[in-house]
Parts: sequence; C-alpha cells; structure tokens
Amino acid sequence: MSGPLWIPGASLAPLEATATEIDLFRFSAATWNAHRIHYDRRLAEAEGLPGLVVQAHLQGAWFARLARSIAGPSARLRELSWTNRMPVTCGERVELTGTVRDVTSSHGSSVVDVAMLEAGPDGATRADASARVEIPHEEAR
Repeated sequence: MSGPLWIPGASLAPLEATATEIDLFRFSAATWNAHRIHYDRRLAEAEGLPGLVVQAHLQGAWFARLARSIAGPSARLRELSWTNRMPVTCGERVELTGTVRDVTSSHGSSVVDVAMLEAGPDGATRADASARVEIPHEEAR
C-alpha cells in the first residue's frame, strides 16, 4: 500500500469475517480452549447465548490481520489490545474497520497507531481494539 494510508485519519480497507463451526473447533483445538460454548450449541443456548460463540482470541487474530494489512509482509505488530463488548456467534458476519490515529518515525521505521472496531450486521459494536504496527522505511515507500 502507498503512503497516504499512513496519514492520521486515513481508513483501513474493511475486513469481513464469519466463523464457521469448523473454524471454532480448529481454533479451540489450536489454543487448547475447551470451553463448551464454542462447540456445544445446546449448552451455549442453555447459558442464554444465541448460539456457538466465537472465541475472543479469534477476534483478536482478526484485529491483528486488519492492523497488519496497512503494509507488506515486513510489517510487525508491536502492540494489540482489544475489548469484547458483545458476543459474536458462529455464522454471524462481522466487519472490522480501522482508522490511523498517529504515525511516528524513528531509526529506519514508522510506527502506525491504529484504532479499530468490529461491528455485527446490526451495526452494533462487538469489540474495539487498538494496535501499533512498525513498518520499515523501505516498506513505507
């Protein structure tokens, strides 16, 4: 991507994500997350949830992907934090968006500070996040 994307106020290209039952199973297996709300629909519904729940850390992985999308493969995610506001359920399409808050340069790289949101099809915020991405200057050209 070109330099204008790194100007404060610039928007990142949105990322759409929808987790399937297979995605939830695999992510639970890879992260050793045995909580049944991610794979047992009856239990999730008995707990008052609308269905299988997407893991918070899978949502974090989506935010990491969005943050790193501002540059090429040499971009490094330096910091990432997010807060889940509402559950995302299996099969629900969410859209992640981001805005550049600040850009600083030092020692051969730029650090881009990004604010991000994850919204469901109803427009309600499911999670919000912030990240700092380091981009080597040769990548920032």
